[in-house]
Amino acid sequence: MTGPGTVSFGDAHAAGTSANFSAGGVYNLKLTAADGALSGNDTVLLTVNKRPTANAGPDQTITLPSTVTLSGSATDDGIPNPPATVNYTWSKVSGPGTVGFADAHAARTTATFSIAGTYSLKLTASDSVFTGTDTVAITVNPNPNPTADLTLTITDAKSNVSAGQKNTYTIVVTNLGPSTATGAVVTDTFPAIFTGATFTATQSGGASGFTASGSGDINDTVVIPHGSKITYKATGTISASANGSISDTATVRVPSGVSDPNLANNTATDTDTF
Repeated sequence: MTGPGTVSFGDAHAAGTSANFSAGGVYNLKLTAADGALSGNDTVLLTVNKRPTANAGPDQTITLPSTVTLSGSATDDGIPNPPATVNYTWSKVSGPGTVGFADAHAARTTATFSIAGTYSLKLTASDSVFTGTDTVAITVNPNPNPTADLTLTITDAKSNVSAGQKNTYTIVVTNLGPSTATGAVVTDTFPAIFTGATFTATQSGGASGFTASGSGDINDTVVIPHGSKITYKATGTISASANGSISDTATVRVPSGVSDPNLANNTATDTDTF
C-alpha cells in the first residue's frame, strides 16, 4: 500500500470491506488472495477527497466605530483537481445588528457592525464537493462618543396650493451615521389650517419605533441605525378660508449622549402660496 496517510480496513481479511483514510490523496491498495498453496494479487488506485478544514480565527473584542479584521484560513488536500482551490464565504450566524463584509469571499477580510452586541460569524470553505465551517465570536462594545448625522427633508412637490383642497407632505428622516441614533425624536406640528391630518410611516435599513399610521401631529421616539431612513406621508385638507401661504415645519432631534455634526439639516420647512 502507498499513499499520504494511514488506511484502516473494516475487515482486512474480507474480499468486500470498507476503508477509512486519515488524509486525502492518491492511494494504491493491494488485495491478495491465497488458497493455502498459491496466492494472487491485484491493486486498485483510489483518489480520496477529504473535507476542507476551516479556521475562522480567534475570538475578538472591538469598540465601535472600529472594524474587525477577520483572519480566516483553511487546509485542504487539493482534491478534486480541477479546481484544486478552496472558495470562502463569510456570513452572519447571530447578532443584534447587520454585518458588512469588505469581501465576503476572502478568507482574510474586514467586517463592520451596525450596532453593539455579541456576534457569531461563520467561515465556510468549499473545495467544490465538500465544505468545512468554523465560527468566530466578535464582541462589539458601544461607541463611547457616538456621532450621528441626522437629516430631515419635507416636501409636497408643489409651490402653489388651493384652499379647500387636500395636500400631502412627504417627510424623510435619514441617519448618515456613523452611529445608531437610539431615542431620536421626530416631530411635526401641523399648521392649524391643515385640518384632519393623518399619516403613515415606512422604513428602510432597520429603523424602528415609529408610528406606522396615525392622526394629528407626529411625535415619535425612534431608533435609526446608520444608513436607515423613515418616510412619513401626511395628508390633510387645507382650510377653505386659508389665504396667503401655508408652511409646515418638521424636526428630528438627536438623542442625549449622541452628537450631531450638522444640526442645520435637522429641521426643514415647506412653504406654499395660494
